[in-house]
Amino acid sequence: MNFEELKQDDILNIIKNDKPDQIPFLQKIDMSFIDKGAGVDGIDYYRVMDGIPSAITAQLYDDLIPNNFNEEEREEKADFQAFFDKDPESDARRENLNIVAVSNGKFVGLLTGMAFHKSKLGYFDYVVVDESVRSKGIGGKLFQAGKRLMKSVAQEHGYDHDDLAVLLTVEKPDSTMNLDKGQDPRKRLSFYDRQNCQRVGGMPCYLPGIVDSETGEQKQPMDCFDWLITGVNRNFQEGEIVMDRATALQFNADNLDMEYTDLQGRVAEETETYQMIKNSLSNEICAENLFARRKVSHLTIESKINQQNLGYEMA
Repeated sequence: MNFEELKQDDILNIIKNDKPDQIPFLQKIDMSFIDKGAGVDGIDYYRVMDGIPSAITAQLYDDLIPNNFNEEEREEKADFQAFFDKDPESDARRENLNIVAVSNGKFVGLLTGMAFHKSKLGYFDYVVVDESVRSKGIGGKLFQAGKRLMKSVAQEHGYDHDDLAVLLTVEKPDSTMNLDKGQDPRKRLSFYDRQNCQRVGGMPCYLPGIVDSETGEQKQPMDCFDWLITGVNRNFQEGEIVMDRATALQFNADNLDMEYTDLQGRVAEETETYQMIKNSLSNEICAENLFARRKVSHLTIESKINQQNLGYEMA
């Protein structure tokens, strides 16, 4: 079977018939390292290999992205699919860490990420579970499988160590970016807290300014997100120094090189975003409790979670 020539409907039929194992670009993950009670029976997890046909990534996008992200946050379909393309020039610098969850012939969960070999750090981009199967342990399994895959890649490239870590971004607690999808940012923080993530103190998160679709002008870099960090081999302690300034700068350069070219064609260290990060970066990049020392303003809709249980001091 020539998977390169399959259309999206063909891929959908294979998955609907519960035969994703027939797709060579999906490698089944042995999840026995996680307690069976942590997830839902009947859900399988696969690593998505580089170079996967566009019909599969198109189905991934259709199943998971439009219904779970609003327009401000979600990527265009073509940009999402490009994340899975194999890039021979970048193989020496980074490696994809992409995992899907499949249930009843449908993609129901996705983790996308990257191992950066220069900074020796991992990065998780999307961690999404379809709203029809949330709160059933799928996100936690994806997250743990992603960290295990990061460790395997680091071992292969010779940089697995006690302080090996993965970084990710999350909306600040008072963000209203995703409330129209019922995704309270404080609930996301609660999920990441359960995955032993901490906020990164001393490293600002300026996301590159997007291009306005109407005017064609580039907006200013956004600061509505926080960096989070989680240890792969151990849990970091609050206040612990988790990386030096040089490593943080290399990571940000790696990340900007991967995701972003500005209107002047600049990447990595040349971008305005990188310079803003460099000028604001502390010499001590430390772990901070997600819920400590936070004062959160009231949001525009009623919160779906008990804020007292999350330890917030409400303004």
